[in-house]
Amino acid sequence: MSFAKAISWVCLFGWLVILGSLAHAVDYQWVGGSSTNPTGWHTATNWTPTGVPGVTDHATIGENAIVTISGDVNVAKLMMEANSTIQGTGNITVSQIFKAKDATLDGAGLLTFPSGCIVDFDSVLPTSAVNRNTKAKKRIKNRGNCHLNGGNLVLGAEFENDIGGTFEIKTDGAITWSGVDKPRFKNRGKLVKSAGAAISTITAPLENTGTIVAEFGTLDLGPSFTQIAGTTALNGGNIASNS
Repeated sequence: MSFAKAISWVCLFGWLVILGSLAHAVDYQWVGGSSTNPTGWHTATNWTPTGVPGVTDHATIGENAIVTISGDVNVAKLMMEANSTIQGTGNITVSQIFKAKDATLDGAGLLTFPSGCIVDFDSVLPTSAVNRNTKAKKRIKNRGNCHLNGGNLVLGAEFENDIGGTFEIKTDGAITWSGVDKPRFKNRGKLVKSAGAAISTITAPLENTGTIVAEFGTLDLGPSFTQIAGTTALNGGNIASNS
């Protein structure tokens, strides 16, 4: 067999592996209500089709649903509709796409968005509503591309925008906190306000060793901003802080 022909076979095999993995991705919809464990993520009959979402699969949790994890979860895509909740103990990894609309993430463990993952925090409520919030009570580490598109992000646990990660504020929403301990927003990657003509305020303690950029409107770094290293810059917007 010639070298060129061998290379062709290797490439063909690679494509077959990729197509095979895509073909086996399953779209799971949460239905809940199992007689033995009605909120358990790991209970196959709580999903349609019957099964538990795996590393190549897509999982959707509908409005007002409460889902409990009791171990680690690894999926390609995770969609959380309005007022849905994931709670319980375990680590969650979402490799491709994560979307949360006024949802709640709660419980011990770490939620990880690796490099290449696209993350959207959205709100489906009117701008006059007081609870236009995604509530992140679970620790989060972001190495992907994270967007605050609507409402506020309320931290109940530490959020780390890691090296290589981007957190983009595309609205006039805020990053706030709740609870007894003030959870930190640690920026080791890039934090940018890219849209919204008014003010986006970060009231959670903000610790920066990466890059912060204001491209539009005003980015208020809040009363507990600490510049340990890295840069804070203007690129068409304004920066404010009373720390």
